[in-house]
Amino acid sequence: MTAHTSDTSTRRLEIIAAIILSLASLLTAWSSYQAAQWSRTQSIKSNSAVTRMVESSQFSTLASQDALVDVITFTGWLEAMSTGDQVLADFYRALPDGVHASLRGMGGAQAAAEPGGALVSLRDG
Repeated sequence: MTAHTSDTSTRRLEIIAAIILSLASLLTAWSSYQAAQWSRTQSIKSNSAVTRMVESSQFSTLASQDALVDVITFTGWLEAMSTGDQVLADFYRALPDGVHASLRGMGGAQAAAEPGGALVSLRDG
């Protein structure tokens, strides 16, 4: 009977080991599937982030270019005012919106930028 009992115990142990190995294989396959899904999701999010970073860089460049156009326009207007060229100064002030934002709202006063960045009013003269 001991041989029969030991055969039965061995058989049960083999069945339990087979079940455990099957579960381990199944869980490994599930983990691989989940890793692939997360990798795909991460790749999509990464591509989206890069796209937004490129768009942000493009908008930053456009903003810098707009600011540069405003500075150049304002500097040209200042030069025209300082040399008394009213026709050229009027031309700068008549440019379309967005080109001369720094000249908007000056009314009758004329303004110039000091080296320190402060805005001072100049008298007609």
